[in-house]
Amino acid sequence: MIDALETWMKLALLIAPSGKWRVAPNPRVGAVVVKNGELVGQGAHRWYGGPHAEVYALTQAGERSRGATLFITLEPCSTPGKTGACVDRIIAAGIQRVVYGCTDPNPEHKGRGAARLRNAGIEVIEGILAGEGAPLLDGFSRHLESGIPWVVAKWAMTLDGKIATPTGDSRWITSLDSRRRGHRLRRESDGVLVGVGTVLADNPDLTVRLVKGKNPVRIVMDTHLRTPSHFKIVETANKEPTWFLTGESASQEKAEGLMKKGCKVIRVRVCENRVDLVTAFKHLRGIGMDRILLEGGGGLTAEAITRGLVHRVMAFVAPKISGGAEAKTPVEGGGVSSMADALSLTGLTVKQLSGGDLLIQGSVPGTSSKPGSRPYPC
Repeated sequence: MIDALETWMKLALLIAPSGKWRVAPNPRVGAVVVKNGELVGQGAHRWYGGPHAEVYALTQAGERSRGATLFITLEPCSTPGKTGACVDRIIAAGIQRVVYGCTDPNPEHKGRGAARLRNAGIEVIEGILAGEGAPLLDGFSRHLESGIPWVVAKWAMTLDGKIATPTGDSRWITSLDSRRRGHRLRRESDGVLVGVGTVLADNPDLTVRLVKGKNPVRIVMDTHLRTPSHFKIVETANKEPTWFLTGESASQEKAEGLMKKGCKVIRVRVCENRVDLVTAFKHLRGIGMDRILLEGGGGLTAEAITRGLVHRVMAFVAPKISGGAEAKTPVEGGGVSSMADALSLTGLTVKQLSGGDLLIQGSVPGTSSKPGSRPYPC
């Protein structure tokens, strides 16, 4: 019997990664519905905020779900969340038996899904190939433990590592295809975050324009509220949500001026004369920001990486060489003293896009479960 259970669970595990990192910070999950030894439905969690794997599988199976067995790589969720509780769908579908791999790592939900299924008279078998399913939960577990949002650092640069010319010109480094993909990332994020230096240099919109979709909350790290009131991000704040994270001692007059324009001003502790990122990120998570797209500049990105706050890096690299010793780079800060100390990404992928650009992406290893635990003056 165990061999048969493992055979179907292996299929669910094979399906699970199809959601890739679009589901983050949620886990990658696969599900299959089997009746009388025949596959009648399958599915995976495809994007954050979308239906869970078992919903796809049950929808595909339809009436054949009644009396069938559901195999799923992770314990079904028991609370509504963004998409409704999956255990309710399973019960309503008439599933007779649920076989899952890993227990939900969230201590608030752990075991609750299994208990609700059993209370409904459904047989539950747990722990099947849990070891093979555990890697699918890596980012999810770290997200639960850290108390910060899932953070993707994204930048566009030339082949020689510049994000602008020495004069500050950056439009456009990459192709239209790359820029569209960048706008999709914004659409899929709760917030897009930049430093005040980027705002002052580029006067950006930080909206979704090249694809259809909702705009994320625009978030600016501006310790001393240096953003001029006539800049686009302020002038459009009455239409698009715009937040400023600033220091406790920043000018109240400037804060009130921004708020009159429709901006939200959030004061957090300051470390070494700048907003403390750990405090800021934990605050953002606490008010519903689960996915943050970090778009620079180089100083903010360097600090976020140094403090263990970045989970994933996405670099769009154009086949161009611009040069310039003083030209800006995507990651600045103090850097490392030895190449042996340089950060190496894991799970690296490289894809050539139309227009000749490369998209290089990978995970930041060991993003601390306790952000801020890395050496830092504050």
